[in-house]
Amino acid sequence: EPEGAVLGLSGLAQSYGAFEYGRLVLIGGRAGVGKSAIMTQMIYQDQLAGRKSAVVSLEMRGFPLINRLLAHGTGLNSRRIWAGSLGQAEWSAVVRVQAFLNSRNGIWIDDYPAQRLDQIRAKLRRLVREHAVKVVYVDYGGLVVRPGVRREYLEMEELSYDLARLASELENVVV
Repeated sequence: EPEGAVLGLSGLAQSYGAFEYGRLVLIGGRAGVGKSAIMTQMIYQDQLAGRKSAVVSLEMRGFPLINRLLAHGTGLNSRRIWAGSLGQAEWSAVVRVQAFLNSRNGIWIDDYPAQRLDQIRAKLRRLVREHAVKVVYVDYGGLVVRPGVRREYLEMEELSYDLARLASELENVVV
């Protein structure tokens, strides 16, 4: 495997190359600008590349995340998949993508809300040790429980530092 992971963003990869293992990659922006959509694209790319990934999703539950992966893989609208309003050919496409994702056995989703960083770290250490996970996604970092932190800018600064240390410790890309 190369020294880093190309995570589904070809324009970014052309400009910066692969994201190095042991590094933190922060994706920030206002609500509704597509941060989770970018993450979904990256996770799907991991599966195409045979790279195992873990998702700590503090905002979105697992089922909507899987729905987004199916939509990304099929090119179908996720709302139509969710509602089940698909024709036979579209359902066949969904089943093919679902079978592909299942065959890879390479996505672990932890959607338990309100976790502390020490809880997340323990779970990720186990996944890396037992399943050779190479990329970790934390969505949405602002919801990681940080006892005793009073100001949001300090909270994000400390969380970024802690996630960077975690990436280095695990020798993973943490997004």
